[in-house]
Amino acid sequence: MNILRSGPTIPLLLFVFSCALYAINLNKAPDFDELYHILAAHGYLKTGAFSIADGLYQRGRVFTWLVAKLFSVFGEHRWVARLPSVVSVALMASLLFVWLRARTGNLAALLAALLFAVSPFAVDTAQFARFYGVHAFAFLAACFAIYAAVVEQEAWTRRIGFAVVGMLALAVAMYFQVTTLIGIVGLGVWGGLYVVVPWLLRRDVTVARKRALVVGGIALMLIVLVVGLATGKLQAAFVMFRNTPMWAAENAGNVVFYHTWFVLFYPTLWTLLPVLTVIALVAAPRPVFFAMVIFGVGILLHSLAGNKSLRYVFYLMPFIFTIWGVALATVLRRTISFMRRHATAAITYALPGRAAAGGLAAVVVALGVVWLLVANAATIRTVTLLADITVPPAQPAPRWDVVRQVLHDELENSDVILTSTELDAIYYLGDYDVLISKSRYGEVLSQGMGKQEFDLDRRTGRPVIASPEAVEKVIRCYPTGLLITPAFRWRRGPMIDDEVADLVVREMEPVELPKGTHLLAFRWSHPALGAAQDCPVIAHSRAASTSAETR
Repeated sequence: MNILRSGPTIPLLLFVFSCALYAINLNKAPDFDELYHILAAHGYLKTGAFSIADGLYQRGRVFTWLVAKLFSVFGEHRWVARLPSVVSVALMASLLFVWLRARTGNLAALLAALLFAVSPFAVDTAQFARFYGVHAFAFLAACFAIYAAVVEQEAWTRRIGFAVVGMLALAVAMYFQVTTLIGIVGLGVWGGLYVVVPWLLRRDVTVARKRALVVGGIALMLIVLVVGLATGKLQAAFVMFRNTPMWAAENAGNVVFYHTWFVLFYPTLWTLLPVLTVIALVAAPRPVFFAMVIFGVGILLHSLAGNKSLRYVFYLMPFIFTIWGVALATVLRRTISFMRRHATAAITYALPGRAAAGGLAAVVVALGVVWLLVANAATIRTVTLLADITVPPAQPAPRWDVVRQVLHDELENSDVILTSTELDAIYYLGDYDVLISKSRYGEVLSQGMGKQEFDLDRRTGRPVIASPEAVEKVIRCYPTGLLITPAFRWRRGPMIDDEVADLVVREMEPVELPKGTHLLAFRWSHPALGAAQDCPVIAHSRAASTSAETR
């Protein structure tokens, strides 16, 4: 038990354990969104700008800059790009333990931190080269600092210090993700319930002062509402809240999206959440109430929002594990006490000795804890993530490396290369010419990057098309060409829909690829048929491009 009392020992061990866990298969094939930072970091090292092909990727530039600096030290490897996420999520586990230990004790803090660290949410984010981990760490640090400023520090200098740290951390979180606003709403609701409501219930406060606060608060909200409506800011905020890219549109109105995933991953803990929350509140009222409000408000608003993904709510995950950790620690202590008082004596009747019965009782408790963890699908999901095993609805990773070798000559000699996934084409094949994607074309229009097909996506500097007419124009204007697309994007509305697919089948020749590549390829070859003035111009050279394999 000495290790439990040795200050920084457990947080350090948690950090090392988490890093070691997340390092398993850390160099696996990249997800599409990871390539934004990997390619832009490569461009930064090469040109001094966050360039991807002929475009610029400006989102999360600090994160991309950090990846570029790590590339310059360790080399341009996928595992290097994921190091900021690994470190951020591992630090979250240690920070959660330190904060909770000071308020509930070692057992609750250790259970919460470990459950969080090995959860599929943490593993997935830690092995994802994007800013979600850094964002979540900044938001968690902000919450804990604000909690300290409001609840625990008596000296005003320390309160102000923690408040400043909290505001700075919130600014960092806001830089990376606008969803931080939802977290701020949760913090505001908690502040109102913790500070304002008790003040209104105090008997030593006059009715006049209470009435003044309520009236002033209502007036302030009305002013904000009127100004927001008059300036259009409120409408714009609602549009942003409900805005959903085409690829995620199927879940735009699915208010039980997150509930479904929690039921799948943690059927026991999620189903019993109301009971476990009451148990946790009794055991540690202030920290659990804090966690309950932030998670509850956050998950509710995210469920009502248009765009949904488990990664979008990762920053809320430490708070649900806080509730579960405190509740499980309380239940575990009571269970052990019950076993010692009653179960051991009962088992004695069936076994020849109290020592054996006591040992069996301990084994039963241990097996019960193990069963609780293993029986929930979250454990299986964590294992499959670490083992890089694809589980539906996820799609198997396309074997671009195989296709690059098979189609090497055609890639070199084709006049134009079409694809439905631009970043993969740049990363694995070296380059591409035109992107076919209804979803990406919608983004180009909505973000003001273009007004019609063949306008450029500023992130890559390459034209985007979506309709069969545009595809037909490319085929007509260029004598030879190649289309390469992952199989799961074929005949899928947001990417290559049925109309475009029908045209491709009619006008192009399928290219036979090795089995198991999960890619489709089509070629065409004929004299150019279009008038020069009607043809789109591909104003770049693929000869200077290199794939990830040749860097």
